[in-house]
Amino acid sequence: MSRDPQVDLILDHNTPRYLATGVDPNDLERLAARIQNWGEWCRVWCEEAARHEELANAAAQNDRRVTAADANLRASIYYHYAKHLFAHDPDQYLAAHNRMVACYRLGSAALDPPAEPVTIPYGGAEIVGYLRRPQRVARPPVAIVLPGLDACKEELHAWCDAFVRRGVASLAIDGPGQGETAFRLPITTRWGEVIGAVIDWLSLRNDVNAKAVAVIGQSLGALYAPLAAAFEPRIKACVANCGPFDFGAVLPPKRTKSQSA
Repeated sequence: MSRDPQVDLILDHNTPRYLATGVDPNDLERLAARIQNWGEWCRVWCEEAARHEELANAAAQNDRRVTAADANLRASIYYHYAKHLFAHDPDQYLAAHNRMVACYRLGSAALDPPAEPVTIPYGGAEIVGYLRRPQRVARPPVAIVLPGLDACKEELHAWCDAFVRRGVASLAIDGPGQGETAFRLPITTRWGEVIGAVIDWLSLRNDVNAKAVAVIGQSLGALYAPLAAAFEPRIKACVANCGPFDFGAVLPPKRTKSQSA
């Protein structure tokens, strides 16, 4: 029996993304061989993620903290890819989401420098993020890093690490409609206000330079980043990586009453 073409489509489209964000090529080869239909996708990815959780636990019991952190971070990204296109099954989606968050929290706490979980007030709720500060810079500039439509802050780990190694603090956030924050705030076009609230929060800290802030976005986040820069004058630099110029062009046209009849 041939494999579900939806599985092949998603693997073909996303394999470079998987590899760039921490999926082991050998694991991906095994996953691709095991998944024969779309209904198996989330379960099989979660099983592979759980295997890395077990490796993390075994390493932690032997005080191998770096190994444990790496295994937890890998488990987190596997749980993310288990659920990120699987929203039609809310129970599997939520279970994988919760494990993604828990594994990243464990792994990122052991980084050098560690990632600090933060919440930022906005819109009567909170934006969730991770702040990492380079240890040898007293008040570093800040790169606010935005995920795309089906991404989340945990997927931005490698990008954030690149900034930190260059003396720039990284603040990866799930904005409205993204990752953890999607459970608190819906998707929005008001990204000047969103990043304005983030900069207000940064201004209350004495360990970062809130007057030297850049915003960086990938995919749909690459539309959000310039949208924020257009309406928030405190942003000093903006990077839009592979984003749409007009996201409305990819949405289905709105049907009129006559068309619906």
